[in-house]
Amino acid sequence: MTLSRADGLVVYTAIAGSGRDVLVDPTPAPGVDYVCFTDQPFISRVWDIRPFIWEHPSEAVRTAKHPKVLPHKYFPDHDLSIWVDGNITPGADVARVAREYLARHDMALHRHPRRACLYKEAALVAGQGNDYPALLEKVVQCYFQAGVPPGNSLYECGVLIRRHHAPAVKAAMDLWWHEINTGTQSDQIPWAYVMWKTSLEVNVVESDLRKSPHWDYRPHECIKWGEAASCG
Repeated sequence: MTLSRADGLVVYTAIAGSGRDVLVDPTPAPGVDYVCFTDQPFISRVWDIRPFIWEHPSEAVRTAKHPKVLPHKYFPDHDLSIWVDGNITPGADVARVAREYLARHDMALHRHPRRACLYKEAALVAGQGNDYPALLEKVVQCYFQAGVPPGNSLYECGVLIRRHHAPAVKAAMDLWWHEINTGTQSDQIPWAYVMWKTSLEVNVVESDLRKSPHWDYRPHECIKWGEAASCG
């Protein structure tokens, strides 16, 4: 696959609510569009600042997840997208990264560097108080009853590289959003379920994105998510 302006590569992020992340301008790559969805008064020389088109009535984290998970709804005129969490600044080599990572797949993301099980991830999230234990228990019980085996692998979701109009990718993203919107917002947990459920073939990047030369990773503050959710 060759990458040109006609391929319509967009790099994008979303920051909802104050006090969690600060928008940092990357070194722009020629022919690449940069978009930030936010409800904050950011000013940028690189990012095209846009308001959210969908907002959760009370949960900023869930608001930001909507564009993260559904690029096919936000970027109908772009073929390729690279999502970066608000605490990650993309490098100037994003066009080359997209070309290499999507050479044989329609999606690429990093494997989780420390855990390989959604059930262990859920226990950690609950133990750290980042989501409500009863909600997490309900979600993981749903996934266990569905047949997701322990140790079925876990992935980082801070960087997502997608040919987002590919039918299999769109179907996986729609299911992922359903799971996030009706269950836990810890997107790595429902993504592990989606990968198992859809058998989506992705390019799994084995390196730790925190140490990758392609992304400048900064820790961000953990916040509690909403409890007004149910397992879907």
